[in-house]
Amino acid sequence: MNLEKSTKSRFYIVSLWLAFNLLDAITTYIGIRNGNREFNPIYHRLMTQFGLLPALVVKMIIAIVIVTILLTCRREKTWKVLRISNVVICGSVLWNIRIIIGR
Repeated sequence: MNLEKSTKSRFYIVSLWLAFNLLDAITTYIGIRNGNREFNPIYHRLMTQFGLLPALVVKMIIAIVIVTILLTCRREKTWKVLRISNVVICGSVLWNIRIIIGR
């Protein structure tokens, strides 16, 4: 793969990762405002202690920090991890949407 294609591909992988995390935060917010609960025990505890919006801000900060750390690794395995986590986070967003619509 040439360098330009590799750089574009990596840009899209990172962009999707951040977008999926943002969508997860938004759909979580909507779901909780509609009476659903957070199933992730870490975020559930954060939301209980600090409130919904501060916990979601922390989630986005953590996402940005994680992607920054992964980008500094410069290993091919990093891109595999991000690709797999994109699928997982997308699944989480779809699950949130299903819960929101299913109510």
